[in-house]
Amino acid sequence: MYNVDRTINIMIVDDSDSYRETLERRFSRNRFNQDTPYKIISANSAASAIEKISACSGTIDAFLIDIRMETDNAGITLIEYIRRKEQFKYSPIIVITGQPGEYSENRIKHEYLIHGYINKSDNVDVLEEVRKIIVQHKISKKNELNKFRTEVERNMGSCKKMQEVFNQIENCSRIENPVIYIDGETGTGKSLIAGYFHNISNKGGVFIDYNCSTPVGTDENILKSILFGAKKGFLSADHKGNEGLIKQAENGTLFLDEFQNVSIEIQSMLIKVIESKQYRSLGSEELRKCNISFLIAGNKDIKELVNEKLIREDFYFRIHDIVKVPPLRERKSDIPYFIDKFLQESNRSLRKYVSISDGAVEKMEKYNWPGNVRQLKHVMERAVLHCKGYEISANEVNLDNFDNTKTSLLTPNTTVPDGNDFYSDLKVLIEKYLEQNKNIIHSKNPKERRILFDFDIHKTVLLNCVMNSTGGNKKATAQLLGLTVEQLATLLKNAKTNPTM
Repeated sequence: MYNVDRTINIMIVDDSDSYRETLERRFSRNRFNQDTPYKIISANSAASAIEKISACSGTIDAFLIDIRMETDNAGITLIEYIRRKEQFKYSPIIVITGQPGEYSENRIKHEYLIHGYINKSDNVDVLEEVRKIIVQHKISKKNELNKFRTEVERNMGSCKKMQEVFNQIENCSRIENPVIYIDGETGTGKSLIAGYFHNISNKGGVFIDYNCSTPVGTDENILKSILFGAKKGFLSADHKGNEGLIKQAENGTLFLDEFQNVSIEIQSMLIKVIESKQYRSLGSEELRKCNISFLIAGNKDIKELVNEKLIREDFYFRIHDIVKVPPLRERKSDIPYFIDKFLQESNRSLRKYVSISDGAVEKMEKYNWPGNVRQLKHVMERAVLHCKGYEISANEVNLDNFDNTKTSLLTPNTTVPDGNDFYSDLKVLIEKYLEQNKNIIHSKNPKERRILFDFDIHKTVLLNCVMNSTGGNKKATAQLLGLTVEQLATLLKNAKTNPTM
């Protein structure tokens, strides 16, 4: 998002000291609007400009470049360099020249995406021309923002609570290199929110989405290597070396989901990167610059994760904002929209033409959706797939497969909650049981852990609840369920491909 509520940074590059200084004085005396001043970054050559751009960690809102300086093609060389930089790929560039020569206005605008062309001999008001171009660029960015907003609403719903989330993200995008925590249950669309932030921010780099619960073995250096990169030969299994996700996300956004699985040591390393904007890859003495936005996410309130010692307290203090993505049960006005959306998508993909009955819609509106939008999508896909006629009935909407299970978790002091939603009832019972066995769950000694449940009976509900209780810690979850990490990974994979499991 193009933001003009802050200082406007203008780079002026001209080898004529008198002309450049005149422009500097004019910009310094004036403001973009009543409250927004200009800040000038000045360079007397293409080489000096390139050096200052390389050292710049902030935003440059517009470039004024003399097309002919110490050499005839120095200005062109500088423009090509700017366009190669991701964060300046579409930034406004205004060419100024006293000797147009072969670089005609039409040619240079066509070849180098130039936003303005000023001949010094035409006595043009440079200040007004720059102001006009910045406003036009702002309007273009606003239109782009509206396009991204429409797209994220299409995928995530547009109820009042979601509008508040989108507005919060747009405010966060104004921060230079922020650290943001996205709090939301599984299936609420945390990665979509992170992607929306990236699309509307001023950054031109790429968006990297990495799930920190992905198995990386017992060697912590593997995750360090994934994040920070590693020199060739540093790890025995890595003969080529790698640049790491932080390097790949340069001038962009790095989104780390399931962040509670990141070790305290690696969190400490990330804190140093956030503070110094510098880091080293494993096995290397070279100091790399870092200019990225850090977005992290988990399925719990971050204060809970801090209290459980899964996230460092000093990391929490460095978070600029916390974005809470509401579960689907708290925004049921979006359910009819998603039913219609996934019905149409499933009809297209399965080449069917079925509708849905009012009874089926009513049944889905009353459901609690513990798996959120992702679960609703899978339910609709199954309903369309197995529909025998031209309309999905309430009986053909399969919301859970636990009707024949026995609640073996009941104790004399436990009561079954009221209601017909067996899935949610069972979830409550399991959570109560886990609460009563905190000493087992949070034991630091793996040998003290024991099997809590008969896993074959409760399957996916149990799996999700235990994963939530351990904060997504796969090793602890596997030990609690009497499984190996490999077996747990297989079950998680099957649960994703077969939600009815």
